[in-house]
Amino acid sequence: MRSLIIFASLFILGSLSFFACDRSATGAGPVKAEDPVFRLLKKEQTGLDFVNQLRQSSEFNVFNYMYFFNGGGLAAGDFNQDGLVDLYFTSNMGPNKLFLNEGNLKFKDVTDAAKVAGMEGWTSGATIVDINNDGMLDIYVSQMGEYKTINGRNQLFVCKEVVDGIPHFEDEAIPYGLDLAGFATQATFFDYDLDGDLDMYQLNHSLHANGTFGQKATFVGTQHPTSGDKLMRNDGDTFTEVTMAAGINSTVIGYGLGVATADVNLDGWPDIYIANDFHENDYLYLNQKDGTFKEVLTEQIQHTSRFSMGVDIADINNDAQPDIVTLDMLPEDPYILKTSLAEDSYEVFQFKLRYGYNQQFSRNNLQLNNGNGTFSEIGLYAGVEATDWSWAPLFFDFENDGYRDLFISNGIPRRMNDIDYINFRENSELRWKGNTDNLEEEDLVMVDSMPRIKVANKFYRNAHNLRFTDLGKQIDGALVTYSTAAIYADLDNDGDLDVVVNNQEDEPYVYQNLSVDKGAAGDFIHLEFAGTPQNRHGIGATVVAYKGQETLLVQHFPTRGYLAAVPLGVYLGVGEQAQVDSVLVIWPDQTYQRYTDLAFNTLQTVTWSANLPRFDFQRLHLPKTAPYQFTDQTAAVRLNFRHDENPYVDFDREALMPNMVSAEGPAVAVGDVNGDGLDDVFLGAAKRDTSHLFLQLPNGTFRDATPAVFAESALLEDVDARWADLDNDGDLDLVVANGGNEFRGNNPARLQRGYRNDGRGNLTLDLEMFPNSYLTASVTAVADYDGDGWQDVFFGARAEPWHYGQPPRSLLYHNNGNGTFTEVGAQAAPALAKVGMVTDGQWADIDQDGDLDLVLSLEWGNIELLLNDGGQFQAQPAAQQESWWNTLLVHDFDQDGDLDILAGSYGENSKLTPTPEEPLRLYTNDFDRNEQEEHILTYYLDGKEYAFATYAELTKQLTYLKKKYLHARDFARASLDDLFGKDQLAAAQVLRVTSLSHTYFENTGGLKFVAHRLPDRLQFSTVNTLAAVDLDGDGRQEVLVGGNFDECNIEMGRYDASYGQVLRLENGNWKDYPLGELSIVGKVKAIVPIQINGQPHFVIGRNDAAVEVIRQEK
Repeated sequence: MRSLIIFASLFILGSLSFFACDRSATGAGPVKAEDPVFRLLKKEQTGLDFVNQLRQSSEFNVFNYMYFFNGGGLAAGDFNQDGLVDLYFTSNMGPNKLFLNEGNLKFKDVTDAAKVAGMEGWTSGATIVDINNDGMLDIYVSQMGEYKTINGRNQLFVCKEVVDGIPHFEDEAIPYGLDLAGFATQATFFDYDLDGDLDMYQLNHSLHANGTFGQKATFVGTQHPTSGDKLMRNDGDTFTEVTMAAGINSTVIGYGLGVATADVNLDGWPDIYIANDFHENDYLYLNQKDGTFKEVLTEQIQHTSRFSMGVDIADINNDAQPDIVTLDMLPEDPYILKTSLAEDSYEVFQFKLRYGYNQQFSRNNLQLNNGNGTFSEIGLYAGVEATDWSWAPLFFDFENDGYRDLFISNGIPRRMNDIDYINFRENSELRWKGNTDNLEEEDLVMVDSMPRIKVANKFYRNAHNLRFTDLGKQIDGALVTYSTAAIYADLDNDGDLDVVVNNQEDEPYVYQNLSVDKGAAGDFIHLEFAGTPQNRHGIGATVVAYKGQETLLVQHFPTRGYLAAVPLGVYLGVGEQAQVDSVLVIWPDQTYQRYTDLAFNTLQTVTWSANLPRFDFQRLHLPKTAPYQFTDQTAAVRLNFRHDENPYVDFDREALMPNMVSAEGPAVAVGDVNGDGLDDVFLGAAKRDTSHLFLQLPNGTFRDATPAVFAESALLEDVDARWADLDNDGDLDLVVANGGNEFRGNNPARLQRGYRNDGRGNLTLDLEMFPNSYLTASVTAVADYDGDGWQDVFFGARAEPWHYGQPPRSLLYHNNGNGTFTEVGAQAAPALAKVGMVTDGQWADIDQDGDLDLVLSLEWGNIELLLNDGGQFQAQPAAQQESWWNTLLVHDFDQDGDLDILAGSYGENSKLTPTPEEPLRLYTNDFDRNEQEEHILTYYLDGKEYAFATYAELTKQLTYLKKKYLHARDFARASLDDLFGKDQLAAAQVLRVTSLSHTYFENTGGLKFVAHRLPDRLQFSTVNTLAAVDLDGDGRQEVLVGGNFDECNIEMGRYDASYGQVLRLENGNWKDYPLGELSIVGKVKAIVPIQINGQPHFVIGRNDAAVEVIRQEK
């Protein structure tokens, strides 16, 4: 029998060697940097002789504990009170170690003397606290308990004395009631109830075996004894659990990996952010000031990381608003990216949404605090979205220039999301053994089938414009490894912050900051706090530095990142000290002191005293004196309409198209239908819903006056509409553009339609108004292009069903002079047959020759001008900037006498960053010769062109690839020619995109357009609609902007960072402004001006949401 086992093991080893991969993403040797910002120091230089070494057994291993490779913790503080920062490392399975700082970045192991090695079992995070307020730092360590053979409990190492420079500790977790047992991750101490003492939040995690799948609502109000988080209130001599009473989620689906405390909404009360792994939402708890919290994440944040790990909170743009970063595991390296599991399929993604979970995407998220209870996620825009298997984010100022930079630790010893490993495990006995806890020692060799790929830690410099620059080439001696917990601290007291990481299967790394040594560092403020008797170190204090137009803010919460705690006190780089006007210290009790004479570049102690003045936290909020203030008037005017998008999924039919084109509505058209002098509203519905007509009443409210004839067209999807007098009888008729992309050919559902008005607001459907108008439309535009006094009609074609990327035929209908129409595109505008995928269109005399031209925005094309020459149209691009254009607006914005163009695209907050040199391309061909064409979207990574689609997507659609590339690793190495065939690619139709930036095309005369990129915040999301209006009565047109888009390939995420904006041209530059306190959430497809009760309003059409009506408040 033993010989059979040995034979089987050898066979498995041979097989696994075929699957396993041991490599590094950026090379194994140390990197020599020419202009280093940091230098890596190893144990030979630092004395940090410590390794977090893991040992698997059949009883406890990665198969029955999936967080086996999540790493150990790290806490920093001056434990022996000698003025130098010391380091405490936790080991998952071995002894923890305490190293005292001896100066000059040298450390000494004093673990045994200090008695802080900890218990056997499984250890994770560590944090610091002065639990008894005696001035000496204590250490709180999170342990796993009550699982398998592990029966640990959290430990509280209380410092009793410092003898001969060595601190001595005793475990007092039991008397304090903090000997918690469970799946502990990390703890943080903070005064949540502002009673003066420090309470504690214990973050725990879960396992799939705990029964963690199901509808989210079924877990609400439940508590799990070992996986649920715990809130412990400090009652003096002991701590009392108040989790459920305080409104904290403590369910089995809490896969907590990161915790951060901060006053997120700047009301003087500390809040909590929890980063949850897997399907459970992250939590954003806002303090309700009564001992409870309210979880508001889905109210304020549109999407999060999917596998959220570490978290940090800090202000990155000096507006005093705390921003949030969470980490995930999106690879940067193209090979790792293509061999790793990707996002869920579209079907699974939607299934999770229906089960109550929020939008989540597997990438780092940077949530920019808008200061009004909303966040815009801009990780892609900032350039920090893909750092591989990432753990600890730390915001701190590398060079004391006054802006927070970002450090990220990375790496895992076994890559459990490797596609080849997963496929191998799914098809082996190992899966059954692992799921049923029947593993034997011999089975653990299969762990080696998981690739081992070391990666670099990341240093990102803040570029002061919400962008970050990778400093990878400026880290001297950089090595790849598996790093988890990390801290920053000025280890050598030279005035800049160094970094320490706790590695797995390797020694700790110290990254020495060289900024001061090079003379490249700015000035800084370094404060320690002498707080109240119950919170001696002032945890929860806030420091504010006023510097010209900037407000620099730092909050004193040491637990941050992942499994770690930075030293007590605050360290704030300010750039040039002469620019700092004053500094405020706001104590946790909401009193404050103002300093104008603090010394810079040295450690100072600030001391709390009784009877200080209370701080008004409104001073930290963004100014409410924005030039434009809007309010929601929907309820007041009673315009009650909700657009419900029908559940059609374009990807089911054309799986490789990048974006769906079937969710374009609602149509919104405003006009006086019944001739009473009041504006009425047509609102177009999606398929199987009825569009509505609302008539305005004299009191400024609306009544539903939907004619019965509208129900006859419920099968159609109304995406655009216009009121116009088509038969010159003095009343407004209705033109409706039908889209949807579901039907093809001459299906009646693709007919465009018109309704005739009898003069009293009664509408009759005229089925013959636009003969043979079969198309999937995106827009209709009505104007008298030939000057005969009769209104003509253009219908823009969005796409050709079943043939995405092929140019559909748009239609131009000439008014015959009696209200009937003839399609004349072939004669008058032959370019319309092949102009491309039209998304918007506007009639305007762009060439100033006295007749109306047609200006079109195209997906996979330019802004196209169809110039009218006596009723004949010739096409030419406004400029060579191919994009996924969504919308346009033609107007003389600079008032120089010619017409300019504003154009909205997808923006720069995207995985796709095309340039003319490295464009997006769409190759369309029947690559598998099954008489149905496929679309291959490509983009550039590291200078090489790749297919954007994943291994799963491509092998499902092109089954020959599955046969050709049985393993994802081979697929990842293949070129485009290898995958699709050189001849097939050469024969394909090729479309391209050179920019996704929203752009202002300035007409400099003679139809010469100069492209100007629009402001940064506009680039955070798509721009879908633009409306010109003079908001301030100065005779110049401002522009209301609406955006956001969901229906894209899941790998792209979604575009949701826009809440509505106003654009204004000021001295030749466009400036953007919020809508005051109003935020418009969702996919805005139309903004249409309307007069209600004699005042200007705007109808906001949102896809798959209720229509809103807003009004500017003067």
